[in-house]
Amino acid sequence: MGSNDTEITMNRDEGFVMPPYPSPAVSGEHSGNGYMHEDAVIKETVLDVEDKPYRKPLEDNSTNAIVISNGGEERKSLLKLDSDSSYSSGSIRQSKESFCDRLAHLCQCCMTQNFDHPHEEDSCGTKCRWLFLCPPHGKLAKFICIMVLAFLSWGVPWSIAKEDALPGGNLFGIIILLLSCMAAGWLVSHIPLPGIPPLPPLLGMLVMGFLLRNVPYIDVAKDIDPQWSSSLRLIALTVILTRAGIGLDGKALLKLKWILLGFAISTSIIECIVVAAFSTLMISFPWDWGFVIGFVLCAVSPAVVVPSLLYLQDKGYGVEGGIPTFLIAGAALNDVIGITGFNVVLGMIFSEGDIIAKIIHGPLELVLGIGVGVVLGLFLWYFPSETMKGRQGYRTGMLLGLALFCGFASKFIHFAGAGALATLVMAFVAAIRWGPEKKPVAKTFAHLWVVFQPLLFGLIGASVTIDALQPSTVGMGAALILIGLAFRSVVAFLAVYWSKSFNMKEKSFLTIAWLPKATVQAAIGAISLDMAIANNAPPEVIEYGTKVLTIAVLSILMTAPTGAAAIGLTGPKLLKLSPEFEHKDEKEKQ
Repeated sequence: MGSNDTEITMNRDEGFVMPPYPSPAVSGEHSGNGYMHEDAVIKETVLDVEDKPYRKPLEDNSTNAIVISNGGEERKSLLKLDSDSSYSSGSIRQSKESFCDRLAHLCQCCMTQNFDHPHEEDSCGTKCRWLFLCPPHGKLAKFICIMVLAFLSWGVPWSIAKEDALPGGNLFGIIILLLSCMAAGWLVSHIPLPGIPPLPPLLGMLVMGFLLRNVPYIDVAKDIDPQWSSSLRLIALTVILTRAGIGLDGKALLKLKWILLGFAISTSIIECIVVAAFSTLMISFPWDWGFVIGFVLCAVSPAVVVPSLLYLQDKGYGVEGGIPTFLIAGAALNDVIGITGFNVVLGMIFSEGDIIAKIIHGPLELVLGIGVGVVLGLFLWYFPSETMKGRQGYRTGMLLGLALFCGFASKFIHFAGAGALATLVMAFVAAIRWGPEKKPVAKTFAHLWVVFQPLLFGLIGASVTIDALQPSTVGMGAALILIGLAFRSVVAFLAVYWSKSFNMKEKSFLTIAWLPKATVQAAIGAISLDMAIANNAPPEVIEYGTKVLTIAVLSILMTAPTGAAAIGLTGPKLLKLSPEFEHKDEKEKQ
C-alpha cells in the first residue's frame, strides 16, 4: 500500500467502521464470506466523535456507499476498495489528498469550529486559546481592524500628500494627534472607579493634546498649521451645535416652562456678570473682554452631565422625578445662552466702525442668526421631498452642508456669532418637522462626533503652551472659576427652591449637577484668540485671547472630573429610586 492509503476495518455484521475524525488511519482485519464490489466508493466528510455512518445507495443501485454527514457538508476526497481485497482480509485505500485537504487536516487544531465557546468558569488558558483561534474573531479581530484603520489614516494621506504626511509635516501632526487623543480618551473612560460614572473621554484628549505640544521629542502638534487648526475646530463646533439642535426637545421645554427657563437663564446670566466684574479686578480685563470670559465659563457641559445622568438613570435614580430630562434640556438651553452671548460680544469687539456700529452689531447678529436659522430649517421641511428615495441621506448631507456654510460664511463676513446661532436654530426647526425620522440623522452626526471630538479637544489642548502660561494667570484664573461657581450654585438652588416639583434632596442634586464645564469651553475657548490673530489685533488683545483660552482649559481640568465624580457619588444618596428598580433589587437579594 502506498503512503497515502488508509486502511479501514470491514465486518460483515457491523458493516464499515470509520475512524473518528481527524484520525488519519485505522487498520485491522475482518472475517466472513464473499468480497466487496471493486467499484464501491465511500464519501468521507468531517466526522465528529458522536457521528455514525449510514448506508446510501449509489445512482446505479449496484452497490452501497457510506456517507458520513456532519452539518450537511461532505468532503470531496473519495475512498475506494482495493482491487486485491478479499473475503478474509481487505482494505480501503484513500485517494490522493490535495494540498488544501492536507492543510485543512493540519489546521483543525486551531479552528474555532472544533472548539466550544469558553464559559465564565473556564480557566484563563482556555479563554486565551479561544482568543487566538482562527479565523480571527472577537477582541483580536477588532484590534486588527483598528490597527489597519490607524495605518490607513496615515497611509492614504501619505500616498496623496507625500512629504506633508511625514514627520514634521502638517498632516502628520494632525493624524498623530487624532489617533493619540482617541487612545487617551478610551483609556480615561475605562479607568475603573467603583460607584462613580466613567470619567469623560475629553479629559484624556485634552491632556494628550497638551503633551503633544509641550513635551520634547513627541511635540508633533507644533507642526500643525494654525489655519488648519482653526478650521477643524470650527467644523467640530458645527457638528456639536447641530447635534444639540437636533436633540432639543420642544415638548419637554414647553412642559417644564418657567422653572426650566429660570433655572437655565438665571444661572448663566448671574455667573457671566460675576465673572466679568471680578475679571476686571483680578486679571485686568476690560469690560467687553470680561463678558467674553463670562460667557465662556457660564455654560454647563453636556459631555459630562449627560453620560453621568444616563449612568444614574440606568440604575433607576431620579427617573420618577424627571431629573435627567430636566437637566439635559436645561443644559442645551444653557449652552445656547453661553454660545450666543459669547459670539455677540466677540462680534462687537472685532466689528469695524464707531461705537454705535458696534452696539448695533450685537443685536444684528442675534436677529440675523435666528432669522437665517428659521428660514433654512423651514427649507429642510420640504427638501428633500417625502417621495424621494433615500431622503435620509439627502437630509443629512444638506443639513451638514448648510451648517458648515453658515459657520464659514458668517466668519468671512465678520458675523461669526450669527453663523453659530443659525446652525443651532436650523437643526432645531428642521427636527420639529422630521419627528422620529430625525434619529438616523442624529446617529450620523453622533458618528461624526467620534472623529471630531478628539480633534476638538486635542487641538484645544495643543493650543496651550507652557511658555505662554503665567503663574499669575493660572492662579487668578482658578480663583475666578471658583468665585463664578459659588455664585452659580447659590442661584441654581434658589431658582428651584420654591418649586413643588422637586424635594429638597433633588434640589441639592440639581445644584451639584450644574457645575461641570467642558464641551462649550473647548469649542469656543480658542475662537477669541483665533479672531485676534486673524484681524491682526494689537499684542494686548492677543494676550486677552490667550488668557481666555488658558482659563477655559483650566475650567475643564478643574470641573470635568470632579463634576462627574460628584454626580456619581451624590446621585444614589440624593435621588429617589424608582419603584420598579426597588422590586428588582429585592428580587436580586432574595
